[in-house]
Amino acid sequence: MILIVGSNNDDILYFKAKMHDAKETQILGEYHCFIGTISRNEVVLATLGCTNILASTLTSILIERYQPYIVFNVGTVFSFSNALHQGDIFLPERYYSSMVNYEAYGRYSFGQIPNFPPYLIQDTAFNSKVERLVFSITTRYVQRGYLLSGDKFTFRGEEIAAVVDDHYIAQEGLYAYDDHSFGVAMVCHLYNIPLCTIKGVSFQMGQDDQALSFRRKGLEIQPAIGKIIAKFIEDPSLED
Repeated sequence: MILIVGSNNDDILYFKAKMHDAKETQILGEYHCFIGTISRNEVVLATLGCTNILASTLTSILIERYQPYIVFNVGTVFSFSNALHQGDIFLPERYYSSMVNYEAYGRYSFGQIPNFPPYLIQDTAFNSKVERLVFSITTRYVQRGYLLSGDKFTFRGEEIAAVVDDHYIAQEGLYAYDDHSFGVAMVCHLYNIPLCTIKGVSFQMGQDDQALSFRRKGLEIQPAIGKIIAKFIEDPSLED
């Protein structure tokens, strides 16, 4: 079983259109998932809503219930780096938290959950394969880097910059922000399930005019991400 998650319906719209024999079922409360096949593989498709807290809760339920062998995390991020622009594809190599702080214990860094590593990682082999698929499927620019994840929606780059300057100034690859991926990565880490996150950049902080088009621009990137994952599913080998 393959699990594909996003934060909202726009993130999974492409996959819903490609899914065969889809059946909708409740995850918890008002949240539902779809079960069907894509490229002859059994797939569970779900939206996790906003915040890392909700994303981790629903991801845990989905993993316990369906036992996927891989999780794809799709959707959009906001860029706060000049290396990453609206319309680009972003592949996180590390996941950092902007809201966890146990520094007072004296043995943990900012963003580190007790008994967890300082940051969560994505398998570089997955990113290498996705990069190859991007080059073969789309002309969009692809960038690897680190993802900062919090529980707040904001267009204000100075708010993110304050967190980075205070706590992550040494992390030069920290390029993008979202509001749920750390929660997904945390659960996959606990269950030891491979996670492959592929995100489109819908907004570049500091470019205020993009605030009017970020939803449309985010939606425009999703078919490319969908085609990449469909190809990945068809041939899951990590070999060249």
